[in-house]
Amino acid sequence: MPDKLPKKLILEPFLKPHDPMRCRLKRILFILCSLLTLTSQSQDGVPVLYDYLTDNIYLLHPAQAGMGFSGKIRLTAGRQWVSEGDAPNLQTASAHARFGEKTGLGVIAFNDENGFSSQKGLQLTYAYHLNFGRDEIDLNMLSFGLNLGFFESELDETAFDPRIFDPIIAGTVQSDGFFNVDVGLSYHFWEFYSYFTVKNLLNRDRQIFTEGLESRNQRSYLMSLGYEFSNFRRRTYWEPSILFQFKEETEESSVDVNLKAYRLMPFGQVWAGVSVRRSLDSADFITNGGGVDNQNLNYFAGLVGVNYKDFMFGYTYIKQIGDIQFSNSAFHQITIGFEFMKRERPYVCHCASWH
Repeated sequence: MPDKLPKKLILEPFLKPHDPMRCRLKRILFILCSLLTLTSQSQDGVPVLYDYLTDNIYLLHPAQAGMGFSGKIRLTAGRQWVSEGDAPNLQTASAHARFGEKTGLGVIAFNDENGFSSQKGLQLTYAYHLNFGRDEIDLNMLSFGLNLGFFESELDETAFDPRIFDPIIAGTVQSDGFFNVDVGLSYHFWEFYSYFTVKNLLNRDRQIFTEGLESRNQRSYLMSLGYEFSNFRRRTYWEPSILFQFKEETEESSVDVNLKAYRLMPFGQVWAGVSVRRSLDSADFITNGGGVDNQNLNYFAGLVGVNYKDFMFGYTYIKQIGDIQFSNSAFHQITIGFEFMKRERPYVCHCASWH
């Protein structure tokens, strides 16, 4: 990934001050910045979307592996900008469980496609859990997690126009495989939880991209904080949380502000939530009146779901908000899950990340 794009177009000196082409290029630049902000976190691993809110935080934080009252299997499928051809789409499959008192093991497989480029990956997880509670019902746990990731990137150039000569375009399907590591830790104290993860710890070369254009540093940092407020009499729970992301090379950052509500039912529970993601970086653009304005990349997400006995189903709707948008369509994602290897609940709290 090159350094963060400048707010001034390189082509700007060659265009007249009020040239319509200048306005269009400004809008295109803003779209590209928006896309980079959304997808830069996704390289070398599962993209950071909103599937973590559908009881799937393990996709973000390896220290979650084996946490909870049962093993969990989660399958997700989502597509962005449904009305657009070759739109980004993502599928994930994950499973994790506790083995013994302190060991958690997990696996994640994913397929991420975006137009002519795609990436497939497999991540294997080891987690270690230490409970500092006074007894078995006192949740005071520090956990460590490690992901070993194996990825393959692919660039399909077969549809490129062969009449337009470019020495870096081979006109074939190019692919390259590589390896990286995620490390993280978490701390749970009754209804409070926190996670910190460093993704893509190692600097890696990708021969599939032109040398010098793609940074070797794909390292990013994720921090999650949350708390669950309970009302045992009404069997209702509220869970506010935040997720902060920072990419080291480009210094891009964003924050998610989330709120979920749970309602216990005789068959399990139902839940719903909302989330707002805001990029902390803005881009300038030319308005229709010829003035200069700026906008941060913002997303809104709504989610609903149900846990029925050992099964889970969730739906997530994601929409970009703001004056300038790439498309009027949204991102739709479904999540289905199954719980296995259930064990006796050792803690008396409802406990976020444990239900």
